[in-house]
Amino acid sequence: MTGFLHGILRTTVEHRAQVEAGLILAGVETFEERDEMIDPRLTGYVEFHLYGEIADEFVLTQQVHASNVRKWLVSEPEFQHEAAVDWSEAWKVHYQPLRLSPRVTVVPSWIHYQPNHDERVIVLDPGTAFGTGQHDTTALCVQALDLKSAESEIGRCADVGTGTGILALAAHYLGATELWLTENDPLALTVARDNLKDITADFVLCEQPKTERRFETVIANILAEPLVGMAADLAALLSPKGTLFLSGLLSSQAQTVQQAFLALGLRTVRQWNQGEWSLLWMVKSDGDVS
Repeated sequence: MTGFLHGILRTTVEHRAQVEAGLILAGVETFEERDEMIDPRLTGYVEFHLYGEIADEFVLTQQVHASNVRKWLVSEPEFQHEAAVDWSEAWKVHYQPLRLSPRVTVVPSWIHYQPNHDERVIVLDPGTAFGTGQHDTTALCVQALDLKSAESEIGRCADVGTGTGILALAAHYLGATELWLTENDPLALTVARDNLKDITADFVLCEQPKTERRFETVIANILAEPLVGMAADLAALLSPKGTLFLSGLLSSQAQTVQQAFLALGLRTVRQWNQGEWSLLWMVKSDGDVS
């Protein structure tokens, strides 16, 4: 095995969202976030670990520079060459079962876990696609699915920008009757297919979520700008009393995103915030909370 490039960016918990958003917008495709839940030594701080080929060092450092995140870092970015590591084993020490909502827990496959009588367990290993439960927006979406399932039912469910498929898995275990997953990243869609290999679902590789089918629940956990850009397509997926969960947006962006959907006849029944991130719970204007 050859060596690899390892970059480390350190910031405070308060600036986690800004650094994360900056890296994503700058095109940094793969990074790992560590906080005190993963490493107790990081109380009050968050580390972003970036990985790449040594040959791509210039590209990665330029992406970090373009992200304009230095103003939120507590020290200069570190880049170093590391010896080859068997990551299939080395990363396991950092991950433990994670409760995302009252009834949903994510558990790595190498850990034996005994759930309680009403607990749904998602067995999911960390991968390169977004969505292993560590991010606030993933937790917000799972909490929304859990509450909708408790209040009424999830019914037919569309997961737009599915990533690893973690939200579709949560919807399935909370009673979804049908799953339709879309992604614009072939690698992520491959990961989702593998994670849902024992579950009946339809997978679509596309930029815009278009179909004649309609859904009682639509989830879009992406970023603010694409949410606004595909607002009409997302609204069109809803059944007459369907529910739309929008996340992946900073709390400061919620009003802008909300306005795009209000203009299409939807209304907001809940807005939840966790850290710097928000979830909008919206329905068609003639629908109710469920």
